[in-house]
Amino acid sequence: MIREIRDAGKTVFLTTQYLDEADALSDHIAFIHDGTIVKYGTPAAIKQRVAATYTLQVAPSDQDAAGTALSKAGIHYVQAEHGVTLSADSGNAALASLLDAQINVEHFDRDETNLESVFLDVTGKVEKYENH
Repeated sequence: MIREIRDAGKTVFLTTQYLDEADALSDHIAFIHDGTIVKYGTPAAIKQRVAATYTLQVAPSDQDAAGTALSKAGIHYVQAEHGVTLSADSGNAALASLLDAQINVEHFDRDETNLESVFLDVTGKVEKYENH
């Protein structure tokens, strides 16, 4: 019904915490935090402005060695459930460091940015264990 109203040229204000729904239904999105608009734009433009991240996985037996290699190289990473998350600017250096240390990388991929990532970025509510 919301799509039909929107497609008929009418403006719809949608307040939701379901960010996938907002992404699918909205032409423009505004993130409000503490009463202030902190991000505004099309869903695609907003997602594009958030720094991309990479997920890197090694075998469970190599996780300690991988952490040591990344720390030794001075690469900041966030320990995730199934590996580590790296910023876009350190992804290639991390991969090279692990390969130089002869650690078998099982998976290395760029993460898809979604509005959930944007929300966590603008509200600062990332609850992950960070390593340096």
